[in-house]
Amino acid sequence: MESMKLFWKIYAWFFLALVSTNAGQFFDSDSMLTVYYHTTIIFNNWYTIPYILNILNAVLYCILCLFIFGYAYDINGISRLAPFYFFLRLLSDATGHTYELKIIQSSFAQSKLAGLVGLACLSLLVLPSYLVHWKMTFEKS
Repeated sequence: MESMKLFWKIYAWFFLALVSTNAGQFFDSDSMLTVYYHTTIIFNNWYTIPYILNILNAVLYCILCLFIFGYAYDINGISRLAPFYFFLRLLSDATGHTYELKIIQSSFAQSKLAGLVGLACLSLLVLPSYLVHWKMTFEKS
C-alpha cells in the first residue's frame, strides 16, 4: 500500500509539471496552441468560444492539481469539493480541448497507427488523474 502512495506522490508532481506546461502555452505568443487559436479566430470570430473554453480547462486543471496533491499527501478537507468539481471537469474536458482534438484528427489522417498512438499517449497521461478524482468523489474511505 505504501508503494501506491509513493506512486500518487510522484504522479502529483508529474501532473503539476504537465499542467503548468500546458497553462504556460497561453502566455507564450509563439506556442503552437496560441498560434492555432489566434489564426482560427482571425478567420472566424466564433472560434473565440473554444479558445475561452480551453483557457477555462487549463485553469480547472491547475485547480485539479490541488485535489491530486490532497489525495497523495492525505490532506483532509479538499475532498468535499470533489463531487461538484468532477462533473465540472467532465464538461470542461468535453468542450475545452479543440486544439488537441485537431492534433488527434490530423494524426489519424496521417495513419491510423499514428492517431491511436497519439490518443493513447494523451489518455495515459490523464487517466490516473481521473482515477484519483473518481476515488475522491465516489469512494468514501
